[in-house]
Amino acid sequence: MPTRLRLAACVFLLVSPLTLASAQEPDVTRAVPTCDGKFGLCRYVDRVTGQELVPARFERAMRFSEGLAAVRIDGRFGYIDGRGEVVIAPQFDLAGDFYQGLAEVLVGNRTGIINHKGEIVVPPMFQRAIPFTKEVILAVEGTWTSGYYELPNLKEAVYGPGPFGLYHVAGRWVRRPDLRQIGAFEREGRGLIWAMEKDSKTRQFGLLASDGRWVVEPQYDYGAALTEERAIVRKRVGGALLTGALDPQGQLVIPLQPWGLFYWINGWGMARESYRDGKYALVDKNGAIIGGRWFDKVERGEEGDVARVLIDGRWVGLDRAGNIVPNPRNGRVTATCPSGIRVVEIDGRAQITDANGQPTVPYLLEPLVQRPDCERPFSVSLNGKWGFVGLDGRLLFDPPRFDTQYGFDAGYAAVKQVGKWGIIDTTGRFVLEPTFDQFLMHRAGLFQVELSGRKLWITATGEERPEPPDTYMAPPEMLECGHGLKLVEREGHWGIAEADGRDVIAPRYRALVCFKQGIAWAPIDNRRQWCPVGPDGAVRERPACKTTHYPYLVSHFYPEVLHQDPFESSVLWTRAYLEWGTGKRAVPPRMLPERGGRGG
Repeated sequence: MPTRLRLAACVFLLVSPLTLASAQEPDVTRAVPTCDGKFGLCRYVDRVTGQELVPARFERAMRFSEGLAAVRIDGRFGYIDGRGEVVIAPQFDLAGDFYQGLAEVLVGNRTGIINHKGEIVVPPMFQRAIPFTKEVILAVEGTWTSGYYELPNLKEAVYGPGPFGLYHVAGRWVRRPDLRQIGAFEREGRGLIWAMEKDSKTRQFGLLASDGRWVVEPQYDYGAALTEERAIVRKRVGGALLTGALDPQGQLVIPLQPWGLFYWINGWGMARESYRDGKYALVDKNGAIIGGRWFDKVERGEEGDVARVLIDGRWVGLDRAGNIVPNPRNGRVTATCPSGIRVVEIDGRAQITDANGQPTVPYLLEPLVQRPDCERPFSVSLNGKWGFVGLDGRLLFDPPRFDTQYGFDAGYAAVKQVGKWGIIDTTGRFVLEPTFDQFLMHRAGLFQVELSGRKLWITATGEERPEPPDTYMAPPEMLECGHGLKLVEREGHWGIAEADGRDVIAPRYRALVCFKQGIAWAPIDNRRQWCPVGPDGAVRERPACKTTHYPYLVSHFYPEVLHQDPFESSVLWTRAYLEWGTGKRAVPPRMLPERGGRGG
């Protein structure tokens, strides 16, 4: 090809519209991670439409920030772009969001900072290294504390005890670590942050600049992050709790007053007569009360120019000029059943209508405590009394008359009337009149009630019966791992198989848990540890093996101890759980409560 022709082709390639279009980054502002793929792998979907944006192929997936998202592949974290292409190779033990062009990463047991190219800006040398501005980070000396699974940055609100210092990416301290606590003030990288000095006797916050100087000397008991250019501050003066607000420069633009002031939404601030009680008002960004009056309650929407206020038990609207206008949510359908029954909001209350919009109940009821499931009568209340709306949309008892009640279970509901409990069926007929002191439970078609201090089990016709056996049944899907995968057992060993019976993990472990985030956990006896196993059936070194692992955990409970060795106890507990799932055990292993709780 002649030289001039070759140059022309190069120019065409540089300016071709196709090339420019392909260079554009997809919009990831609505991309959210969800880990519902085969093997528990993570993908990205549009949070509004649900459309898949990046297919499931990551063990962990973080949110996008500045066009990139941290993902874990084969036990290591790297970053992808909006197309799902790896742009920073997996090489970190944990990785955080980008902020001001910088991201915190964990290597071994120390954190450092990288830039968008994946280049090390601050070597891993800190316990925490939180991007603050384009050149300054908030650093904590020491080593990483295991057990945490994210690296929160200044998009979050408050950070716990340090001590924190200011460290420049050029490799020097701007301010040595002497800050007990820090908190976000602004999220635009202008270089201001709430901080409390380590040796502070007053434990008050001030605004610290990225060059280490105090823009606002420590003087506030509490300082919030900016919302809509205002940051709430609180201070106790002479025993009174005062609240005001700062502007983005740290100037007090709403003076401290003995009221409660809360953050702004859509241009509406909210105030309370005092911080802990009293009526509410809506305020503008200068602190002026909109409409000049206080209300029983107020609600602010994220869009629109009309807020909701409660006056004498009735919700109405308030526009930005302070005028009372119609409730902007009147007519909003809050629930719909296939039969056509609807729950419609009217002045903050619930109206029940049929498919044609005609009311089926002659009252405006209190807002529903939960959505109707449309397969059984649902609970409603009016003037402090409870009742049920049937499947035809009409009240079973008109008007509601019960002091309290339980929802329907297997065709029956317990209700309390004039201090006594009874049982009704779905037609509203009393099968057991309100004569019992307590209703305790419903099991195996029988009711446990208390009468004159005696607990007894009775049928729906009132006949006394022996207590039914307290047995548990494993849910039929307990051994299912999703996408056709299932936990399987052969000769006392566990594995995972495909729907057609092919082994993914051959049964060779004493216990096993389903895949989650691309790995299953199995006990490796010669290591005395639980280790990750990949979809290829191979034992991996990352994430790190650990002493114990359980198929699930419950807050404020702990698995019962089955062996003095923690590893062995966790294996035995999980094995018992799996055997319950196969029907080899009548009851599952127990989760025991922390002190003061109840067992389960």
